[in-house]
Amino acid sequence: NPSDETRVSLFTGAYTGGDVYRRVFDISGTNVTLVRQQKMESSHSDLVSALCHVEAGNYVVSGSVSGDVYVNDHDVGTHTRKINLGENGKVSSITRCPFNTNVFMVGNCRFESEMSIYDIRDCSKNRRPALTLEDSDSTIKLRQNHPAWDSVTGLIFAPMRGRKDRRRGGFVNIWDPRFVKNKAALQ
Repeated sequence: NPSDETRVSLFTGAYTGGDVYRRVFDISGTNVTLVRQQKMESSHSDLVSALCHVEAGNYVVSGSVSGDVYVNDHDVGTHTRKINLGENGKVSSITRCPFNTNVFMVGNCRFESEMSIYDIRDCSKNRRPALTLEDSDSTIKLRQNHPAWDSVTGLIFAPMRGRKDRRRGGFVNIWDPRFVKNKAALQ
């Protein structure tokens, strides 16, 4: 039955070469057909370490181990923004804001326990984060930090490892962005 057909998109980052692709599939029953394969304009110079698709915002964000973050239009693949985390940057995760399609969070695993929140409307102007969250007490750099942004409360939960007072085990930092001084940055 043709009405049972579903079209899905899959975004992938290349393990080598730094390319990001959008592959569009039609799924009908057990049949899967590749309809289109599209390379995004942004080409990372290194391994793509994180991807985030913001369908409502019509963009895909990709980050690399070299600290580059690209924003591409997800339909046509054109590069719209580039952010560089600096010489010490290494993207470990990208998380979309659940209540604002213009905002996303980038985890940086070369800095100790740091996540930066960016507003896509402001990225091209000064390339500075709207807000940076960090735990200055952490002593062990994270290889991967995957925060969760709660869609009801807006709280950000981030698992961390290693504190000065606890060498083993982990803990969870909880940030409430509703109480930041620069509230306009998140609206």
